[in-house]
Amino acid sequence: MYETVLRTPYAGLGPLAGLGAYEIHERVAGLMNRNPRDYLYEFCAPQGVLYLRAATRSAGEEIPWRELTPLIAGGHYKVLGRIALDYHRLEHRAKVTSYAVRRSDFARVLAPLLAERAGLGVSSLEVWTEPTVAIRKPGRGEFHFVPINFAGTVTIEDLERARAAHERGFGRARGFGFGVLHFRPQVPRTAFPCGAPPAERQ
Repeated sequence: MYETVLRTPYAGLGPLAGLGAYEIHERVAGLMNRNPRDYLYEFCAPQGVLYLRAATRSAGEEIPWRELTPLIAGGHYKVLGRIALDYHRLEHRAKVTSYAVRRSDFARVLAPLLAERAGLGVSSLEVWTEPTVAIRKPGRGEFHFVPINFAGTVTIEDLERARAAHERGFGRARGFGFGVLHFRPQVPRTAFPCGAPPAERQ
């Protein structure tokens, strides 16, 4: 697996700020030009950077790839992610009836999901949300997701599941800039491509 961080606008990609999720998806697909898709991405508008993670790097590519550091069984990490949860999942998992819910409600949803789907034992978890995102696919209608950002400390309890989530993403809408999990073994918050939680940025 490989990863890279590109400053935008990037050659062949163009400016991404102000575009919708589907338009960014199309720009990244054009840049990567891979079928089937074997990559994840995350666009951080405030920093103007595009993070990419791919299974392979094609010969002749000018993108400056570096190898993704593999996870270690039993390792302790700081983790940062931006995932998409749909309304039905929120209602089922946390019995959320309002979209303006408390952070603790989302944390209550995420901790067991990270354990179940990604093999992570959660020691601490901070969660903050963004306005609802509508993804419009031509001819296929509109999908609504709640973007949930989180940062915390975790232990790798199931290496196979953790590696799968690390390499292939976690949650829904992974083709639209969600689902990338960043793992760092006790490093400064500036090492995360998309910055730190709001409380740490103050």
